[in-house]
Amino acid sequence: MNTSRKKRRSPRELVRDYSLYLLISFIIVASALWAAKSGVSDKTLQTWGGVALATPLVFGQFIAGSRKLWGRQRFWFVTTALLALHFLGYAVAFTYVSSWRSAWTFYSIVPEFFLLLQCSDWIRLTVRRPKSHGTAKGI
Repeated sequence: MNTSRKKRRSPRELVRDYSLYLLISFIIVASALWAAKSGVSDKTLQTWGGVALATPLVFGQFIAGSRKLWGRQRFWFVTTALLALHFLGYAVAFTYVSSWRSAWTFYSIVPEFFLLLQCSDWIRLTVRRPKSHGTAKGI
């Protein structure tokens, strides 16, 4: 039995969260309308659509699971660098692989997620801890 209780969110936090959900929904709908009107090819939608779906899943899970590191500048620098490499890698792959399938995106996300976990562990290990000025034995 789970005895932990969830903290109730304040009205301000609820408004912030729902506003963010609305903004994300607006961006998705606007992107879909833009793609329909501008005549984006099915191939482009398939390849980049898979990345657009997988990226928030992987990086969202990574960021949510690294909550203790949010206050560390190094965490955000590494996350931003990995996100840039993520998109650059897919852009290069889509340039050289003419018949990319969406399923391949999800297969490639698995090792990428493990790389993110390794980076998270590395950040935790390299965080400077305050020096101890003595121990209970030495006092």
